[in-house]
Amino acid sequence: MPCPDGCLTGTVPHMAERDEHDKYDATVRLPGRDNPQGGWSTRAGASEGASSGSGQPQTRYPQLGSFGQADEETTATTMPVFSRGTASVPSNSDWASSHDLADSERTMALGGYPPAGYPMDGEETGRDRLVVHVLWEALLCGVVAIASVSLYRLEPEWLTGNALQPLLLSATVLGLLTVGIGLSLRAAVPNLAVGPVAVAAGIFFAEQADRGITLAGSMTFAVVLAVGVVLGVVVVVFHVPAWAASFGALLALVGWLETRDPTITLPDSVVYQPYDHHYYWFGVFVVLSLIGGALGMLPGVRARLGGFRPATDAARRQGAGAGVMAFVALVGSTLLAGLAGVLLVLTVRVATPIDSVSWTGLALGAALVGGTSAFGRRGGLFGTILAVALLVLSQRLTVAMEWSLSRATFGAIAIGLGLLVTRIVESAGRPKRLEETDEAWLGI
Repeated sequence: MPCPDGCLTGTVPHMAERDEHDKYDATVRLPGRDNPQGGWSTRAGASEGASSGSGQPQTRYPQLGSFGQADEETTATTMPVFSRGTASVPSNSDWASSHDLADSERTMALGGYPPAGYPMDGEETGRDRLVVHVLWEALLCGVVAIASVSLYRLEPEWLTGNALQPLLLSATVLGLLTVGIGLSLRAAVPNLAVGPVAVAAGIFFAEQADRGITLAGSMTFAVVLAVGVVLGVVVVVFHVPAWAASFGALLALVGWLETRDPTITLPDSVVYQPYDHHYYWFGVFVVLSLIGGALGMLPGVRARLGGFRPATDAARRQGAGAGVMAFVALVGSTLLAGLAGVLLVLTVRVATPIDSVSWTGLALGAALVGGTSAFGRRGGLFGTILAVALLVLSQRLTVAMEWSLSRATFGAIAIGLGLLVTRIVESAGRPKRLEETDEAWLGI
């Protein structure tokens, strides 16, 4: 294909091999003076083996300066920094075959992206390494055991008999919120509105409870579903950050809560007591967490669930499949938050429209401490259950030791620790094949 005016032609060095011959596999059309953003970054002083060992002439091309000007002729020995233009890699290229590309002409768009076949953000090749989750969850299990023993020594009656009922129900409420926000985190669409959704659902349920628990519950979940659908549509259709959209929903719900009565008591007609089924409610949380964790372990599900992880370019959409998963995750997390709010009101028999944001902080902290990555997709199996148990036991321990720590304080501490866990999970859970691809792409 002839090069249009304003282009320079050159050759691209072989990106995988660095032998003495300095092979060149592709021809590139580079932008010239008409495109000031074009340019290749090269290193001077190429090996002269290309002209001596292989019988091929040494290949040289003009090096473009910062303004697209041809500065001087320099032998290319390193890979280009991708800018703009197009490059075609022959189907028999060693580099292409080593990166599992199709047996056809490899053409890549040089618009700031890596070569074709190189995994972009959210498109990593290979399986995540799960051993980091196994090790972290084993450590969490030990810490939970220590916290349990410590609480038992201080207040043994809190872990036995009827006193165990509120402990398990508290863990269930926090657990449902954590599973909800964890689901949205795994889908890379963090739902920061789970706390206000839970409190608002409890308030709405209490206000409608005189109509009967069935009708009040149905109306509550219909409204919660509508909130989740609107949030999902905004995030997926308009392709905006979920944290920003959900924070807007959080503010809207807090504004609505400020207009409600400070205390709403359930009428005597609502006779259901979750204390009678505390084991079942806790079991619901455990089963939901295990199902989500087990599905997240499956490579296919894991990759699709995390398909909304941020791409290199914010304008680049991840596809219909990723959008559907993100929408389902946002709606599901909102419904779980609504269930947690209704259960909380049924347990304490009183609804108060305060302290809703701290529930988001505590749930987010528990999800992160459990090993769910703040970047999306990555997460373990038992981490959420163990993190929720640790936070609930820690709250009881502070009460037993007569420390005054609010829910917001616990949430802040948990988020701080959880961010460190995220860094560990991302670094140690990265696919091995991706690391190898990085080295080949960078010429290491």
